[in-house]
Amino acid sequence: MDINDKYRKSQVNGTIYISTCKNISPALQQALESGDGELFLTSIPRQMTAEKLVKLAEHFGDIYCLRFKIDFNGYSRGYAYLQYIDAELMTNALNKLPQHFRSHNLGITVEKSMNCRVLILHNVEELSPIQVYCELRKLGRYVKLRVQECRPKCYIYFIIFVNNEAAAAAHHNIREKIGLFGTQARVSWIKTNWEENVDSAACCKLLPRNRNWTFEDLQLSPCGCFKI
Repeated sequence: MDINDKYRKSQVNGTIYISTCKNISPALQQALESGDGELFLTSIPRQMTAEKLVKLAEHFGDIYCLRFKIDFNGYSRGYAYLQYIDAELMTNALNKLPQHFRSHNLGITVEKSMNCRVLILHNVEELSPIQVYCELRKLGRYVKLRVQECRPKCYIYFIIFVNNEAAAAAHHNIREKIGLFGTQARVSWIKTNWEENVDSAACCKLLPRNRNWTFEDLQLSPCGCFKI
């Protein structure tokens, strides 16, 4: 079967997307969009195409999405992200996909993707949390903003995205506009072992996503933070 019968191909800037044409349930799609079962492929030859990589990888099952990184000339940058529709195939692929590549004289490595999707914004000057919230909404579509008061009226902002791809795009946008948050402001990736705690913390006060509240209205939880 031709690849065009099973997958859609598109390109946004330096990323080629090859994604399934199959109809899948909303619950499964949400899990996959959050990064379930994502693999990180490296050492991809410069001349290799996204289509060839898909044909090799689907030996182990139907692919949900391949994000294939290319340079300005359209050649591979050496890495890509791969997901199967059945996320449980990841374990099998980690063991057998490298062997399959080697059988085709390819030294492509396969690892579990870290799928880091949380950014930290800190050293923000003068802006209030609501002002930071408004500016960040212009720079990326995040799913949650968690704000922690590290000392009186000094905050650290944990920006949580649906997946690594959205976080990476926002990281680029925020770095380009970092001056909006003050001369000392910095944005960085969160340490991977912190991510689950940041995303799942239940102690924080949840605030509505509108502009009807002010800083003076906030009653912070015992942990000293709140979520927007």
